[in-house]
Formats: sequence, structure tokens, C-alpha cells
Amino acid sequence: MAKLQLALDLTTIEEATEILRNIGDLIDIAEIGTPFIIEEGMNAVRRIRAAFPNMTLLADLKIMDAGERETEIAINAGADIITVLDGSTSPSQNLMRYDAIPWVVYGITEAAGVGITEQEAAAKNIAILKASLPMRVSGRFLAENTIMGQGAVKVIADANSRRILGIHAVGAYASEFIWGGAALIEKEFTIEDARRLIFPHPTVCELIRDAIWALE
Repeated sequence: MAKLQLALDLTTIEEATEILRNIGDLIDIAEIGTPFIIEEGMNAVRRIRAAFPNMTLLADLKIMDAGERETEIAINAGADIITVLDGSTSPSQNLMRYDAIPWVVYGITEAAGVGITEQEAAAKNIAILKASLPMRVSGRFLAENTIMGQGAVKVIADANSRRILGIHAVGAYASEFIWGGAALIEKEFTIEDARRLIFPHPTVCELIRDAIWALE
């Protein structure tokens, strides 16, 4: 059932009290607006509550942090409803994805990875697609490391959802481009999503793209 809410934003406590005396019976919720609270503080809520003990009051605090404490303050002042801001467009955006944290080993050659490995996928009974490419496939890598340069990039994806699950690399530049793999996993890219990306050329990071195109 729809409810009628009156926003009290640009007013004083005295003006708000008078307004509610005149039309309070016609509304369901009285909103103590953000500008009103900034000007008068929680005293606005306390005074309105004292004058109208049975009215439903909404404190438009737009809480973004210290939510528990700020909510407690508003409730103790007499608010029935408190507003909270959520910067995400999807609940999944606020998840901490530990599998999206990349690791790096630096030395004469480099190793880097993000996400789960083929062995970890097997342990979790996840059916996967996988592809590995030697780094010599990259013209940039070949030009700077010669035909003797060693290294490889491996990508695995869920065979059912086709979501990218892991990217691992051994060889020069691995530590420099693994962040791209972390971004793909953080944003839950599928094979098709990743194939729409345009990688800079000529770069070694194109190996991620090439390995993804090899997944089938």
C-alpha cells in the first residue's frame, strides 16, 4: 500500500511543527530532511518527536559510514526510519574477492598469477576450459627477448558459466600485466566479455587476449 511522505527540508523546527499540526493527519511519514538535520542536528528529530509522539518520522541521514552508531543516535532521538547510502549498483560489488588478489615472484625470470589454478579447480570439481601459449607468440616479447626467451601464459575458465577463473604467467613482464587478469576476475568477466576488450599493441599483455581466444 502506498504511503504519503512529506519532506521537511528547508524549514525551522518551529515552522515544521506548525506545518505538521496543520496537515499531519493527512500524511503517513514525516521526513526530517538532510538540510534540516544539517542545520538543526538531532534536536530537530527530538523536538518533532516530542510534539508528535505517534507520528512516523524518517531521518534522512544518508549514512555512509559508522552506520551502527549513527543509526543508534537517530533512533534514540526518536526516528523510526533512517536512510542509508549504498554506492554500489549490485550487492556483488561490495564483496571481497580474495581470488582476485594477484601474486608475483620476481627474479631472473618472473612468475605471476591471479585466481585459482587448474589443480584447485579440480579439487573443487569445477569443469574448466584451459589454454596456454608460449610468450614467444608475442612479437614484442620475441623482439626484446629473442627466440631464446622463455615463458608462457595460461588462462582457465569455468566450462559452464564461461567466467574467467584464473590467469597465470611465467616469464618477463608477467608482474607488469597480471593486474589485467585481476581486473577480469574482479569484474567476473566471461570469455565473451573479455574477447570484446581491445588490448594495446604491440604489448606482451596481448597474450592474455590470445589465450582467452584459444579457450574452447
